[in-house]
Formats: sequence, C-alpha cells, structure tokens
Amino acid sequence: MATEGDVTNLSFHDDFFDGVVCLNTLEHLPSLEKAISEISRTCRSGGIVLFDIPSSSILDFSYFFGYYGKSGLISALKGLSEKKVMFEWESNDDSHTRRKVNTYRYKFAFIDDLLKSHGFQIVEKRGVHISTMLIPEKIQANTASPTLSKINNNLIKVDNFLNKFSILKNRALYMLYACKKI
Repeated sequence: MATEGDVTNLSFHDDFFDGVVCLNTLEHLPSLEKAISEISRTCRSGGIVLFDIPSSSILDFSYFFGYYGKSGLISALKGLSEKKVMFEWESNDDSHTRRKVNTYRYKFAFIDDLLKSHGFQIVEKRGVHISTMLIPEKIQANTASPTLSKINNNLIKVDNFLNKFSILKNRALYMLYACKKI
C-alpha cells in the first residue's frame, strides 16, 4: 500500500504496520521526535524500522564548504558540540524550480537515546562513510559498466572496514539504523 502523508501525524491506527522504511526523509523534519513517536505508535511490537540519518559530528570542510557553502560550514562547526543542527541550502525540485531546503543533522548518541525512549531496540547500525557520497546513486545502479561497478564495490569494502571500528563508525556521514519495536 502506498500513500502520502505527514510522518509526524500519521492517519493510521496504533500497531498498524509490521515494519517501516524511512529513507532520506527524517533529516528534513523540524521535529524528529514527533516522527519517531508516530512511527513507534503505528509500528506493531516486533516490527522492524529501517531509516537513515545524517551526522552532525562529521567535520568534512570540503563537503560542506564545496556543496552547501557558508551555511553548511557553519552547521558543521556547530555540529561539533550540538546534538542537532540545521542548515538551509538550495536545490532544484522536480519542475526545476529553485527552492530552499532545510536539513537537520544529529549526534548518533541522541538518536540512540530517542529510539530507546520510544520503545525501540537497535538491532544494527551501519555507518555510511564514502561509498554513496562519492558515486551518485544513478551511477551506482549502473551495472552495465564493469569499471563503475568495480569502483563502487571497492568503496563499499572501505565502508565495511571503517564500520569495524566503533570510533570510525560513529564519525560516518550517515548512519543506517535497523530497529525492532519492543
């Protein structure tokens, strides 16, 4: 079933879903707490929730300064001490109209605590360091090019290696979470 709605105010009854997948979404909500609360309310006990969230702890000057400009750099510096930072940038929407986009980045310890307080057990966390950041998704999906596939597979191996070390895993650009509703 596909539907459109507001993840901070879902129209579904309690314990409706067996699982929830929420990718590239939560970082654009001003109230992550409301979204997690609604996901918890609508997810059955034993249900699985998968989502990704960007880190405020990563200090990658080239990424922020080059792509997001001054506001990205300022948010990167704030992220060293704050649990949640927001920055505004511009992007073209589907109709090629330029519009402002707000993105929130978080400390992973804050996310872990938020999930536990809403009845979730973290089953697995996987840091995304470079693989999806260096090669755009459309190119990653292009299996017709052996060279691009080989480069992407090697970048995934680097991510897998970095995830073996807790300190490096927690400095990833994004974290993928797999949680179970208890």
